Amino acid sequence: MKKNPRNKRKKNNFKINKFSLIEVIIITLAFCSLTSVIVGLSVYLLNNRNLILDNELLDIVNTYNKIKDNFYEEVDKKELATSAIEGMMKTLNEKYSIYLDEDNSSDLNEKLEGEYQGIGVTVRKSNEIFSIEKVHDNTPAYDAGLKEGDILLQINDYEIKGTDSLDYIKSLIKKVEKVTFKIKRNEEIISIDVKVKTIEYPSISYKTYERNNKNIGYIYISTFSKTTTSQVKDALKHLEDDNIESLIFDVRGNTGGYLNIADDILNMFMKKGTILYAVDDNNGTKKIYDTTKESRTYDIVVLIDQATASASEILATSLKESYGAILVGAKTFGKGLVQQVSSLSDNTLIKYTTAKWYTPDGNYINEIGYKPDIEVYLTKEYLYNPTDENDLQLQKALEVLSK
Repeated sequence: MKKNPRNKRKKNNFKINKFSLIEVIIITLAFCSLTSVIVGLSVYLLNNRNLILDNELLDIVNTYNKIKDNFYEEVDKKELATSAIEGMMKTLNEKYSIYLDEDNSSDLNEKLEGEYQGIGVTVRKSNEIFSIEKVHDNTPAYDAGLKEGDILLQINDYEIKGTDSLDYIKSLIKKVEKVTFKIKRNEEIISIDVKVKTIEYPSISYKTYERNNKNIGYIYISTFSKTTTSQVKDALKHLEDDNIESLIFDVRGNTGGYLNIADDILNMFMKKGTILYAVDDNNGTKKIYDTTKESRTYDIVVLIDQATASASEILATSLKESYGAILVGAKTFGKGLVQQVSSLSDNTLIKYTTAKWYTPDGNYINEIGYKPDIEVYLTKEYLYNPTDENDLQLQKALEVLSK
């Protein structure tokens, strides 16, 4: 019996394409990549919609391009951009918000980072003569045998001139791996080779004084760099091993640095939950509290002067109002503002103000300063002969803590 042709199943007119496993993987990865790009671009546009819609920014870019492409003479693109940035900072009309050129950016970075490329000496210029003012311990200069008072005659192949600047002399030392100095020591001309290395800034110094059978610790802080916290911790350990009964913090001449480093030091002394200071920015006012279990109770005197500013003023006023420290010296500088630093593509920096700060008791000291509890001024005798005995502010602090 023949089958009815109409009962035959019709064949499909299309072919099913079969993909190998590797092809499936490639297609999947390609799809995922495309999806990631789309999602990433969407997020970028959402987060940066102000850039897309900011007509003022477009005007800046268009002006830059017009000048670059159409000005009848060749222009320096870097100078164009730098001038625009400088103009924006000047428009803020606020003295702490500035653009820093390459040299000043390098100096500030070294100060804040707490380390620099060098040999470990301080050079001074007097009457067109360059000499070594100080050789720091455990540095390449110290190991090579450079001494304080050595007169610099030549650095590598460059013969030093009286018209040279200190900054230029410093730059000669930074740009090489090894420096050969020709120096004059007494009447002898000597050549000394010194390796250039990364050196940690000694941002503190410390010692123990004995008065009336009492051990009084002393810590001088020159700046608040990234390495200052560890240096202060190390100093406190040594001083407390000496059984100190009280402490002097010396922040005279300290113009500030990283605010969080001041926080770190305050956290070593305050009880948890104690207010350190407050900041007021475009998000409102926020109080900053001690967040650690570490604390101390011994008496503290803080030495301050007209150059004590910013983070060092926060340290001094916080210890005064929240810890009970006594301030000795002269009224502080009065910088009640907080700055941020941002790097540009050419490693220069902009520094701009982001907030005001207030003492724990709510005092705003910008352009005013903070008065000491005990006002003491240094005499000309100290300026000409800076010894501990002639330092009347230090002597008053020792007197207060030794009673």
